[in-house]
Amino acid sequence: MRVTEGDLVRFKFINSNDNTHAHSLYTQPINFGKNNAFTMSGQPGGTISPGSSFNYEFIARPYDVYPYYCHVEPITDHINRGLYGMMIIDPKDRRPQMTEMAILLSGYDLDLDLEGPTATLPPVATLEGVETNMTPNSSSNNNTNLETNMSNMIDVSIPSNEEENANDERTVREERVNEIYTVNGKAFEYMINPVVLQTGKSYRVYLVNMLEFDSMNSVHVHGAMFDYYSDGTNKTADYLTDIVTLPKGDRGIMEFTYAYPGTYMFHAHQTLFTDLGWMGLFDVRGNPVDIPRTDPT
Repeated sequence: MRVTEGDLVRFKFINSNDNTHAHSLYTQPINFGKNNAFTMSGQPGGTISPGSSFNYEFIARPYDVYPYYCHVEPITDHINRGLYGMMIIDPKDRRPQMTEMAILLSGYDLDLDLEGPTATLPPVATLEGVETNMTPNSSSNNNTNLETNMSNMIDVSIPSNEEENANDERTVREERVNEIYTVNGKAFEYMINPVVLQTGKSYRVYLVNMLEFDSMNSVHVHGAMFDYYSDGTNKTADYLTDIVTLPKGDRGIMEFTYAYPGTYMFHAHQTLFTDLGWMGLFDVRGNPVDIPRTDPT
């Protein structure tokens, strides 16, 4: 998603009637509490049941690069199954013109055997009769009917103490790990299909790390240095580097220019990640050029 600072943003989130889980779309720009879409907010946009929809609305501010994702528990599992993305809010006074790209970092635990407990929800249509009793003045009889109806309709399995202990022991023994690591959702995509660049041309990359089950991720570029803008919240580079390390949910902007043609790697600086998919190539074409460096300050 991409907008400009100050834009009025409206979008409708629809949770399919065929789904069995509640979801939401949490965006991190500043907005009213009713649009702060996490479960504990108690707001209608925080937990959207199957068959329901919600209209999110907010003013885009401040300019930045943001992740967005489902904020309904178990959040980790929902992100692991792909419910995340990138939102760019451009400043009103636009950044200098450059060819732009996005790098959205992630990985996937494909076993799914250690996923958290989830409640299977019925479609909203089946709850319409129940919802009519959910008023402050409902009689005790109505409340009893509501509890009975809800317990019959929602399949929530509560483990015994013995099962909980077994689950706790398994959690201690096993840690969730990613079987693949990806850029923009695909392992080795840019090894198979290198990104074609031109010498002397300026490039901007919007970067977001949404990797779960690992505390850190990184981006290392061969053959060039890049100006790095932490979070994308200012227009002056923080520093010049060839590697940046990102905790979960962190993001920023990279700007760089290649002086010499050739094939150059960009990848994580964790060998495990590169071996399992987080590796790509820049295919740089053209004649060598002289690139004067300027002090970003």
